[in-house]
Amino acid sequence: MNLATILYKKGPKNKKVFLYFNQQEYTFEDAEKRSSSIANYLQANGIKPDNKVAIISGNRPEFIFSYFGILKAWRAFQKHLQAKYQRFY
Repeated sequence: MNLATILYKKGPKNKKVFLYFNQQEYTFEDAEKRSSSIANYLQANGIKPDNKVAIISGNRPEFIFSYFGILKAWRAFQKHLQAKYQRFY
């Protein structure tokens, strides 16, 4: 289980505050939507698990959402590989 999985299990509809930044609140739902958007973008553009993905960001919420999105994309690939090569897992 990685951090993105924990974020998802907290609930995509969870209105509790996940992050405060510059007097702005981001809920678990916000984090889930933004990180899923990034994961979908990476997958749609052909990023594979062995590719490197860099995050260039200041100390901002977008860094956290991007990080979770990368973890989510990796997890989706891992599930696909487990199904494809089940005898090795």
